[in-house]
Amino acid sequence: MKYKINSWDELKNKMEDVRNNHIQCSFSRDYSDLLMWGYYANGCRGYCVEYNVLKKDHLCPVTYVSKRPMNDGILIDIKQHQIVNKNKLDIEDALKKCNAADFFYYNLYIQSIKSKEWAREKEIRLINYSILNKEPGMNVCIEKFGLSASKIIIGYLCEYKDELIKISKNLGIPFTIMEPSYESSNYKLIEKSS
Repeated sequence: MKYKINSWDELKNKMEDVRNNHIQCSFSRDYSDLLMWGYYANGCRGYCVEYNVLKKDHLCPVTYVSKRPMNDGILIDIKQHQIVNKNKLDIEDALKKCNAADFFYYNLYIQSIKSKEWAREKEIRLINYSILNKEPGMNVCIEKFGLSASKIIIGYLCEYKDELIKISKNLGIPFTIMEPSYESSNYKLIEKSS
């Protein structure tokens, strides 16, 4: 099946349509990074959840790059499908020849890249294109995507620790509290066992 995309504007419109009809959730491989707690947990006032990965079908590790892949002069090779070449004319020509799978892999790649300045996040994204008519911030059953909660990690400044501890007990999963380490000269957080 050929994708009938004949121009740069059509490509941008089609990609925007795809972006508006998918869900995406971001995870990190490391919950002990002090800056991550600063960025995403209000300076250790929040919490995070560790997950067991039962199926990797929807998980895409983020690729950190120094330049945007849509810029002229950048070659993107996705699963050996060269969709984007040196410039817009090459892109348009390639799109006339690409099939739906090529376009899907291209979009998946675009959705899973980020500037190399963010590499310390060690991000993995859950991306799924099958949920249509989604609402911003909608709840999604994590089991549907092959994940199960395995631990609740609580920031040491979190004001609702007691509620999170009750939730962990109700779910039958452990909890830990992340605290600053004063035993070394490094700024880092360590886990206080539950």
